This record gives sequence, C-alpha cells and structure tokens, in this order.
Amino acid sequence: MKYLIVVLILIMVSSAFGNEWFTDDKIVHGVFSFGLGFVSSMIFKSEVAGFTISFGIGTGKEFSDYKRDGTFNYRDEVWNFGGTTLGCLTYYLMKDKRFERTNYLNKKYNRIDFRKECGNSN
Repeated sequence: MKYLIVVLILIMVSSAFGNEWFTDDKIVHGVFSFGLGFVSSMIFKSEVAGFTISFGIGTGKEFSDYKRDGTFNYRDEVWNFGGTTLGCLTYYLMKDKRFERTNYLNKKYNRIDFRKECGNSN
C-alpha cells in the first residue's frame, strides 16, 4: 500500500512539472482501458477478446482524434496498451484464483458422506 502511495505522489509531482507522460488525460486513458479490458474479458471469458476490444476502442479513439484534429498522440496509445494489458492480466489472475478456490472446495466437500453425517445409513 505504501508503494502505491509513493507512485501516486510521484505521478502528481511529475504532472505539476509538465511531464507529458502523466497528465490527467493519460491517466484517464489508462483507467478507462483497464476497466474496459477487465469487463470485456469477463463478458467474453477470454483475455484475448478483452484485449482486442479494449485496445481496438482506444486505438479507434486515437484515429478519430487524428481525423478530427490531425494529431495522433502516441503517449495516449501507450497508456491504452498498459491499461488494457493490466485489465486483462487482472481478469486472468482472478479467474485462476477463483478456479483454484472452487476446485479446493469441490474436493473438500466431495469427500464428506452426507448420509452418514445426517444419520441416514441407507
């Protein structure tokens, strides 16, 4: 937790000094891509589908900016990639843990003979 606080302080300080990698817009790109990657991975139950959808939407937004303003910001695209990757990775790790927990509970409760526990020996 204290490492997260240090990172957030560094981001805020670097934003104050005009670092173009950590502006509010870049943070929004990363957070939105993270959420979209995580949710789309959950919906389609596939990290590849989640990554493709999230990164595709982020890239599409950058191309629409390019068509409208004539600017394509590669920093936004890096944040889109990072957020999407972390979102899909988070889903993958959570999915793996859920499976291990469910598998453990199934093994644990399959060994119990409920008939003996309830007093029915038939």
